[in-house]
Amino acid sequence: MQSFDQEYEKLKDLLHAQQSAPVWLIEVAESLQTPLSLKLFVDMLFQDQHLHGFSQDKIQNLITQGVCGNILWIKKNSDKQEINLEEVESVFKFASQKPFFPGRRIIIIEYFDALNRFAVNSLLKLLEEPPAELYIYLLTRNIGEIYPTICSRSSLYYFNSTTLSTDDSLVDEMLTLLSTSPIEKIHQFVTSKFDKDNKKSIFKHLDYFLYKLSRHIFETHQSHLSDRWLEAQKFLREAKETHLDPIHTFVYIFGVLKGLKP
Repeated sequence: MQSFDQEYEKLKDLLHAQQSAPVWLIEVAESLQTPLSLKLFVDMLFQDQHLHGFSQDKIQNLITQGVCGNILWIKKNSDKQEINLEEVESVFKFASQKPFFPGRRIIIIEYFDALNRFAVNSLLKLLEEPPAELYIYLLTRNIGEIYPTICSRSSLYYFNSTTLSTDDSLVDEMLTLLSTSPIEKIHQFVTSKFDKDNKKSIFKHLDYFLYKLSRHIFETHQSHLSDRWLEAQKFLREAKETHLDPIHTFVYIFGVLKGLKP
């Protein structure tokens, strides 16, 4: 696993190469969210002409002291399980105001997966059409938990973190199954791998499988598969919420990923 600094340099190079992308959804381990936020703030502001002559340490001090008017940093209250609509209202106020000083403005929301659905829905229009020179970074512990409507409005990045665990050899079999087997074989596979008493674990394996698949899509830029992945992720979320049969869910998701109508 690469160090934090090595992974951050990869992300920074990508952000520089895609400066026209104003909204990023970044999966990052919980312990790294605040360090990543601070580095993003410092490096993004350091590029602006109005801060030329300031050292990065000076800019960092302005940020940590809360006196840098061009940033908004939203963190989850440790006493609460979720981030509600009231806590993100500052985002709209910040987005509608004029910059404190000329240059880019930056919003970072940590623990984005902790936003309740009302808070998420309220952000959709802003994420689709952010004002000029406004950059928004959404940090999450697991992209797989984020609504497809958010993913489709964001550029995705996986910051060297794996938030799920399962048998990688089984995931490798599932990846082979996706690329080589007809839909009829998929039902045989899932019924042979999971006994009736262990059917609920199928959801866990599907979660991890889609996570691994999304990394592959991200690295190879297969946009057609990305659309199918979003549909599969949405169906899995709904299946878990409605207690749909896991075997049926498994077969349906593989059909979606293959571009079929199971």
